[in-house]
Amino acid sequence: MSDQKDNDNGAVAETAGLLAPRSLKLSDLPPEILTEIVQHFNPYDRTYPGSRETEMLAMIRNLRLVNRLFCDLSTPLLLRTVHIDISQASLDNLGPIFANPKIAAAIRAVKINMNYRPKIMAEDIQVFGKSRLKVLKDESHSCGWYLEPYTCFGARPDVDTPIELWGRGYYRVYDFKESWQPLIGDDEEDYGFDDEETERSDDSESEGQDEDSAHEEQAGVDFIQETNNTQQSLPHEDMGEAAEAKQEEKSTISQVDQQADQLLDDNAQLLLRGHEEFRRLHEEQYRLVANGLFVEAVTSALKNMPHVESLAFYNKRMEDYYSLYSKEQRPKDTFIPVLLLSNDALSAWLPSALSWTTAEDDCPGKGHHFPARLLTELPIAIHKAKAAPSLASLTIDSFPCSKDHDMITPPSDSLGGSNARASCFDELRAACQSIEKIEFNGPSGGACITPADDAKEYIDNFIVSVVSSPRLRDLKLDFQFLKGQNSPYEFGPAAVKLPPMPLLNNFTLRHVKMDQPPTEALFRGHREQALPDRA
Repeated sequence: MSDQKDNDNGAVAETAGLLAPRSLKLSDLPPEILTEIVQHFNPYDRTYPGSRETEMLAMIRNLRLVNRLFCDLSTPLLLRTVHIDISQASLDNLGPIFANPKIAAAIRAVKINMNYRPKIMAEDIQVFGKSRLKVLKDESHSCGWYLEPYTCFGARPDVDTPIELWGRGYYRVYDFKESWQPLIGDDEEDYGFDDEETERSDDSESEGQDEDSAHEEQAGVDFIQETNNTQQSLPHEDMGEAAEAKQEEKSTISQVDQQADQLLDDNAQLLLRGHEEFRRLHEEQYRLVANGLFVEAVTSALKNMPHVESLAFYNKRMEDYYSLYSKEQRPKDTFIPVLLLSNDALSAWLPSALSWTTAEDDCPGKGHHFPARLLTELPIAIHKAKAAPSLASLTIDSFPCSKDHDMITPPSDSLGGSNARASCFDELRAACQSIEKIEFNGPSGGACITPADDAKEYIDNFIVSVVSSPRLRDLKLDFQFLKGQNSPYEFGPAAVKLPPMPLLNNFTLRHVKMDQPPTEALFRGHREQALPDRA
């Protein structure tokens, strides 16, 4: 009887143990659910081309360290987007990616940074220095724009509050201007202070100098009289000590002057070294683009990334990064003008490439959009090599604004004339036949100048060649950067040449003008989807 009771108690205990809630671990979930969870850490298709990546990669790396299953699931998600600059160093960085087949096979987007170092800046240090000084001025104003109070300029070297750090950076812009003036010449724009403040400071300095001169003259007379009286009353030992003290004071003043001169020399050396490195990197960029080495390297790399779905061309200005944040959202560290307070940061930034908008604003003449030929050369090369069979999305955020539109194709001498240029657009059209999504935005902050007729021919041919896929489902065309003063871009001539797009689901067309016939021709072939019938 007791044995039966013990068995019953054991059965009850076992049943209670089975019915008791058991804490589940993430590793107990099915792999399909884990895959869905981990994929939310890296939404590559939700990030703006060229923007700072927002993925929580640190969390993914930690997951890989605690569980082999997580390692298998998260390794392909470590690098969904590859950014490639026009530089040999950027191309060399692709090698380690291909060393891990799981990472390479999981890459879904390739983004080409089109920032470039114009030839005129590489050859003329005056153009280079004035452009960099302008950016530094904007940097100081941007960092201090949201600080309160804005008019506090009294930077104290022993205090590291944001307003004091900004004040130091603000004053250092003026130091750079003074130090770089022998190299870049005079500039009409005042980079340190506004005109009224400069005039007030000049007046106060002149008044101060007059007062100091009067005090010095009076002090000199008093010193001579005092010295004559002292020489008659003091012994020779005291007179020697006074002379030594005076000599030491002169030596201290001389050391301070030498330190100030050395500071100016150091600032000038920063500019010289930065310009020399800028020139070297310009020659490297020119060689990579002109000889086709960059296109060849990227095409070869895409063969090792078979699942790439998106190709984007972009270029960004420094100020664009600051404009991403409002007063409430802006990170605290962006208040600090790092470039103005750190020589290391400044040395690393001076040789950096320019966005096309900055190049157009700061560089006179033409020919500053040399990499624009990649917009046609790279898609054609990818298509011919069958390097990205899954490519379905094309984003163009980098396009000439006010000049150099003829540079979107290779030079005529390399093509063999205008007929060969036409065949180049035909090849581009063939390369875009599998594209399902296109975004054409151009650079931000463009000059908004109506293009000339010859330039418009290049633009229209490019648009008609790219927007030609029968599989197109999502199309966004924004011509704000090409509109003139109160004059939208004339899109009618290109609209009548576009083929039917029967699968089109989402369509955005901004800052254009068209007559009624081109408008009807544009929507012909997908009218039922784009323009529903009205009762």
